[in-house]
Amino acid sequence: MAKTDNNTRFVLSLALLQALLKEVEVSVKLSAHFLDINIDNVPMVVKDVENMICLISGVDYMAKVRSNLGE
Repeated sequence: MAKTDNNTRFVLSLALLQALLKEVEVSVKLSAHFLDINIDNVPMVVKDVENMICLISGVDYMAKVRSNLGE
């Protein structure tokens, strides 16, 4: 059996690792419960899931839903 040094073992291990690695595609889905985006201290977007608020450029798109629910 041939004698191998640590460098030879490292190169062989690295080559084996490269042969085993494959590209994988990953998708991530996130959900924010609260989002507040301001530009120059002016609220542009406010999304508050718990309080059913969706305020975009000064328009509250969930106001009618909240009033229909009596909130």
